[in-house]
Amino acid sequence: MRKVLNFLLLISISLVNAQNIETLKPKLGSENNYSKAAFEYWKKATDLLSQIDNLKNEIHYSEINLSNKKAIDSLEMGYGPSTKVVGCSYYCSGGPYKIVSSSLLKDNQNCSEQNIHDFNLFTGWIPKSENGIGESISFHFKGEASRINAIVIYNGNIKTKELWKNNSRAKKVKLKIDTKTIAILELKDTTASQRFEIEPIQATTEDQDLVLTLEILESYRGAKYTALVISEINFDGIDDH
Repeated sequence: MRKVLNFLLLISISLVNAQNIETLKPKLGSENNYSKAAFEYWKKATDLLSQIDNLKNEIHYSEINLSNKKAIDSLEMGYGPSTKVVGCSYYCSGGPYKIVSSSLLKDNQNCSEQNIHDFNLFTGWIPKSENGIGESISFHFKGEASRINAIVIYNGNIKTKELWKNNSRAKKVKLKIDTKTIAILELKDTTASQRFEIEPIQATTEDQDLVLTLEILESYRGAKYTALVISEINFDGIDDH
């Protein structure tokens, strides 16, 4: 009898704790619906821009034709698959310096957790488990980094609308700060950016990281594949910009 009472007590405590966890809903941005032709157009522009920007200077801007220059200029102004903010933003004085995930579908660049924060919607993190359930990704921020007050998620494989439908997407995500669960994020099934506002947070001491972890609890199932994709997660914040 005592074991039964103890079990019921534990269930009651769990329910109370669950009720104290806030559920957050997103503010939606514009949808990102790309055709195969649009994907090829922007992918070429992204590749050319990376060749211009890298240390090897593989090609020079002056060598590119007018059409490609226009596409590259559009990328740098925040159009296409780029999520970079034009002008000064939170990233002038903040942002994660390390990203760690629970798993990768394959041990290669196409699935890497680093893709989730490269400001490019045509890449993404792909965890190993079916529909991503139980998988997590952690962002490490240095102690002196500016406070975070928003998380922006681009859900699914946004390369094309067809791939977005065919792959699984996150539906409910647990948000943890260090080891404490602070909210459940309820994502919509859309290609639009999803901005979740949170109370401003940062590390409590300068010599200790703030670790922000997102754990997938539920997912929207893909039409063809069980692989779950999150294309991008960015942050916004306050303090020095």
